[in-house]
Amino acid sequence: QKTAYEIPKRDWSSDVCSSDLSFFNPGNKPKFLVIGHSKNKNASRFIGAITQSQQDFEAIVIGEDKEFIEKYKYDLRIRNIEWLTEEGYLSTIENADLLVMLSDYEGFGLPVAEALRVGTPCLISDDPALIEVAGDDANIIYKSDESSVIIDKTLDVLEKGNLAKNS
Repeated sequence: QKTAYEIPKRDWSSDVCSSDLSFFNPGNKPKFLVIGHSKNKNASRFIGAITQSQQDFEAIVIGEDKEFIEKYKYDLRIRNIEWLTEEGYLSTIENADLLVMLSDYEGFGLPVAEALRVGTPCLISDDPALIEVAGDDANIIYKSDESSVIIDKTLDVLEKGNLAKNS
């Protein structure tokens, strides 16, 4: 039985050399790349907020959190991908309209650095490591922020562009 979050099994060896590999569907919907391979990444916090808005979107959540998968498996706007090849990961970052990393704690926050390098806007938590990596080039969500603030900041980035793209 196929569910909304599953992608077909593929022979990744044929895709590794492709510089155009992205898991987003073509179209004009905003595309969110959410880092969520463990509970401290808080993928559910962002997805829970954005699903409350009237915004149409597509989200790819990288990681395997069984509770998250079960909760959102029938929402066709959200796809959970356990892992990507390096090439696929970098292409997906480049094709995203927003990288979301709302971690409770991080050691470094490499996805943020990679996204900013290619000009992809970032929505990050107030974790000191993420703030240090992003400097003034990311939009910060504080632990006390309600869903409405997450929605407003997301829509603001989509409307006005990112600090990283404007610098």
